[in-house]
Amino acid sequence: MVDTDSDDDYIKKTITQKITDTFFASLDEEYVYTARELRHLITCAFNTHNIKKQVKKPKTKRNLTQYNVFVRETMIELKETNPDLPAREKMKHIGKMWRETKQLENNKYIQEDPD
Repeated sequence: MVDTDSDDDYIKKTITQKITDTFFASLDEEYVYTARELRHLITCAFNTHNIKKQVKKPKTKRNLTQYNVFVRETMIELKETNPDLPAREKMKHIGKMWRETKQLENNKYIQEDPD
């Protein structure tokens, strides 16, 4: 499980660091800026970084559902036995098999999670 609070904090710190680095790099130490000029520089530093594209949350891969596992396993068998069957028909057949499998009590795909 990913700790979203620490991920959000990391992303905020990264964004802030990039903006401040850009802002300080654009400053001339010998020049005395007005408040309006400083506001313009910080806005430019903020707009320079397309934040959403540069800093993204690390994506976590979700676990496959029981249905996805069933489809993956069944599709391999179905492709071997009926290679000429169109994909749509294969999925219809797998859907029918899934409904039948769901009705069985001792189904390896349908089990209660311990949580």
